[in-house]
Amino acid sequence: GGQLVGTTVGLNLILNGQVIDKFPMLDGLDITDVAPADEDEYFFSTYGQGLYHLKDGALQQFRQEAGLPSDTIYRLHLEKSGRLWLATYSGIAYYEDGVFTKVPLTGELDAPVIISMFNDSKDTLWFSVASGGLFSLRNGKLVSHVEGTTLENTTVFHLSEDEQGKIWGGYSGGILKVDNGEITSYSVDGILPSVNIFHVWNDNSGSIWLTTNMGIYQIDIDEFSGEMLSPDFSYRQYLENDGLPGNNATALSRILVSSEAVWITFSRGIAVLHYDSFQPNNYLPRVFISQIIGSSNLISDTPLEYDAGTIFEPGLKQLRIRNTAPRFQANRRQ
Repeated sequence: GGQLVGTTVGLNLILNGQVIDKFPMLDGLDITDVAPADEDEYFFSTYGQGLYHLKDGALQQFRQEAGLPSDTIYRLHLEKSGRLWLATYSGIAYYEDGVFTKVPLTGELDAPVIISMFNDSKDTLWFSVASGGLFSLRNGKLVSHVEGTTLENTTVFHLSEDEQGKIWGGYSGGILKVDNGEITSYSVDGILPSVNIFHVWNDNSGSIWLTTNMGIYQIDIDEFSGEMLSPDFSYRQYLENDGLPGNNATALSRILVSSEAVWITFSRGIAVLHYDSFQPNNYLPRVFISQIIGSSNLISDTPLEYDAGTIFEPGLKQLRIRNTAPRFQANRRQ
């Protein structure tokens, strides 16, 4: 039971709210992923220290000298056959029968950085390439899904799959959806704040969720029924003051999604978000406003203090608020 969590200084087991150092032999290692093979057999990938194999209490290390493309490995996937796939700093490889075999990508990327790997319900392996788009493994060959599109040189951080078989992913400034092999990209530039979107998933209850470098976002799934997002669609944003350990989700970490909750790693800890009980802290800070202009007409040029919403007359087409600043008071949040 419990969840294994890799850290920059080893591997921890979180069980019943307790953090347990189950693998002290890995202390000091930057653990990027874990692939359990059996009850007493594991593979561990690391940043800069290669691959580790633990079986029956014996720990074995593999590095580039043994055939690894790189000593930095970001993701692991273990097939039922026993073949272990590795997404590394210098391309894709698999380990089978004691031998590492490198799998080349199509195109000009000789040694691409593979930051993420995902196995869908059809046993298709997807690979996210840093500044190189999205590939999948079909009939033993890697195929690009975004070649010739605006996403060709984009970093798609992670993928997930919902109950309808749709694949979701995030990148800097947008969200992508793969439905029956057709990719739709949704730009959020000018809609959301400038964000890097790391994880995207469907909670199968009507919402799409995003992890970003600026908190977590919740969006109604109906907003993704067309080919682009409406510029005035609504969303909810959750930040540190809502109970998160920080605002910056970690870009290269997995998230664990279930029907009841999701485990999300942040730079300052782990958040377990329970859909049925997580509520935002609707905090509106006091701000000072020096000038308000509506539809090119001056509404106010007297310093104002607001700590609640303001209603404007119908017909307002443009609103400009100048020199706003939050008001802070020591030791107490307003």
